[in-house]
Amino acid sequence: WGIDESESTITLLKKSSSNENVSYKYNHVFGPTSTTKQIFDEIGDDIIKGVMNGINGTIFAYGSTGSGKTYTIMGDTQNPGIVPLSIDSIFNYIEEHS
Repeated sequence: WGIDESESTITLLKKSSSNENVSYKYNHVFGPTSTTKQIFDEIGDDIIKGVMNGINGTIFAYGSTGSGKTYTIMGDTQNPGIVPLSIDSIFNYIEEHS
């Protein structure tokens, strides 16, 4: 399998006699070296700005057990997760628009 972040695609080796690769295109694709801050800057900040302007928004973590969802959402002291980054973004928005 392979990830192409610039093309937002994931390519899988098809399990058949032809062994053709199959690619899937998504809105955003983040590889294993992506940071939570990069993910938040790419998609989370726009969701927060929309919410602050009255648009419903959801940040949803999905994956198998042990895949890192809790860490991505909460983070730690050195690498804050999506929730702390979202809260900072909300307070920054309020400060800028008060």
